[in-house]
Amino acid sequence: MEASPSEYSVYSSVQRYDAKKVLDEYAEKIKWRNDGNDTVLDIGCGTGDVTVEHILSHIPVKFRKLVGVDISQEMIGYAKRTHERKNISFEVLDIEGDEDDIQRFLVKHPERFDHVMSFYCLHWVPNQVKAMKNIYNLLKPNGDCLLALLVKHSIFDIYKELSKTKWKNLMSSPDDFFADYHGRENPAATIVEILTATGFKNHEVKIYPGKMQFTGYNEIKANVTIINPIWRKMNTEEQREYLKDYLNVAARLGLYKEASNENESTFSFSYHLLVVYTVK
Repeated sequence: MEASPSEYSVYSSVQRYDAKKVLDEYAEKIKWRNDGNDTVLDIGCGTGDVTVEHILSHIPVKFRKLVGVDISQEMIGYAKRTHERKNISFEVLDIEGDEDDIQRFLVKHPERFDHVMSFYCLHWVPNQVKAMKNIYNLLKPNGDCLLALLVKHSIFDIYKELSKTKWKNLMSSPDDFFADYHGRENPAATIVEILTATGFKNHEVKIYPGKMQFTGYNEIKANVTIINPIWRKMNTEEQREYLKDYLNVAARLGLYKEASNENESTFSFSYHLLVVYTVK
């Protein structure tokens, strides 16, 4: 995913809403320490907004450290400037990286983490086996993790259609950008198989259906472009043409309804959010 941090911070209401909802439900399941020394890792923290607005408010008042990581240096720079404070820090890390990348990160955190969390990140990671192995290695023995990722979303269908058009040179296949859960009959079984093979135990996996609607052309444009993996690879003219094609496909799929007054146009979509709680 490529988006400017300032834009993403403004137009990420769905991500924040779902992160709060998941944490509200699962925070009591997490095996918090009794000594106030919990260490927490937030994978795919982006701007750090969810890290400090929702994760921080659900962990014990006394904790040792909360670390947010993201593949984007730009996002981490924003998070550092905006949210870094005592016991809260942000670093660049690719959760799909090689073992050497993880080991270099662990030089700073040799004790590993009691808890790993991730919200709206892991569906952007095609190699789920490597990602889960890395998460496993970042956890302490008996550490737990709470993960929330999309396994079905209307926009995946749009990307699939666009990848068959002139835009295929920029996105030859949605599989280049997304984990292979969309379209699977039983994505929960697929991730359980990966978790079990990795060594995790006591999996709790649920899928939550969701719906959202954006109203007004400017809001629609902002929300569909900030999460678009190729948007910032195009020049201004290409972006204009791409957005037109994108909305035409969305209209054909019944997601976008253009109104004579652009402030009344709507973009509605449904999605399935898969939530995993599991233990090393």
